[in-house]
Amino acid sequence: QPTMADLRSRKAQRSELLGTSAATTGSADGPGTDEALAATDNMRAAGRMLADTVAASAAGLDTLVKSSATIKSTRSTLQEHGSEVATGSSLLAGMKRQELYDKALVFSAVAFFLLVCAWIIYARLFR
Repeated sequence: QPTMADLRSRKAQRSELLGTSAATTGSADGPGTDEALAATDNMRAAGRMLADTVAASAAGLDTLVKSSATIKSTRSTLQEHGSEVATGSSLLAGMKRQELYDKALVFSAVAFFLLVCAWIIYARLFR
């Protein structure tokens, strides 16, 4: 994330590149020497800006690669946990079915016991 100082610096560099030649050396080598030096300075500034942009892009690419690896790892972990959840769900369904069978068996046993007790009482009292 660029800071405000970075943005101001870039804006100053852009205005320097787009503006008239601001660098004058005052040398007497010729009428075009100052303009050539200004153009050279502008080209160097543009090169620095491109290098900064490439560095920022490389950092962004590194971040994307790391994020992609993290997402892939998370995906595989979630797939593993998904199969565990499916297994647990099927186990719970089986346990619920077994609980229903157990309740029916206990109810049948109690009913049979009460019928046997009633038959014994009937046989002793009315026979």
